[in-house]
Amino acid sequence: MRLVERTLPEDPSELLAEHAQELDGAWRALSDGLIAGSEVHVDADGRLHADKIDAIADPPSPCRLRGACRPCRSAPGSIRAAGQGRFRLIAAEQEFFDRVWHERHLVGRYKHESNEELMTDEIYKMALDAAERVRSRRSGIGPVESDFEWGMWNGKLSTLRWVLGEEWDLLES
Repeated sequence: MRLVERTLPEDPSELLAEHAQELDGAWRALSDGLIAGSEVHVDADGRLHADKIDAIADPPSPCRLRGACRPCRSAPGSIRAAGQGRFRLIAAEQEFFDRVWHERHLVGRYKHESNEELMTDEIYKMALDAAERVRSRRSGIGPVESDFEWGMWNGKLSTLRWVLGEEWDLLES
């Protein structure tokens, strides 16, 4: 992009000062995460290379911040007490639960029918019956179209459960 198209101010010193401050903050954040003795350098193409950066710890779940987990579903002030929004969140969580469960069912069914991983006849019949119940509840449900879609379903399920007070990444279905 040409500079004329960016409409830079006549005196860019304020803009440059802002960018310099941002860059300084980024460098300081990087240096705070380095382990003693780590090597940092900029190559001939201007790319930054750093090794041995400390991992960032996972933040605590909202459940833990409130002091309890399962009982928080009915805790006063929780999202579950938020009226109509609560029911929409629960309905969305159930939808993505059904989608994830149905996809896992299709994989299990394929493995059974191709003799890769056999189920007992009783379990296979129960799985077919359960899948029929899910399809009757969710008329448009079908197999995922891509790995991206599969990731989105799992991500939405995990996020909805977290908002509703479950542990992060709880994807049991």
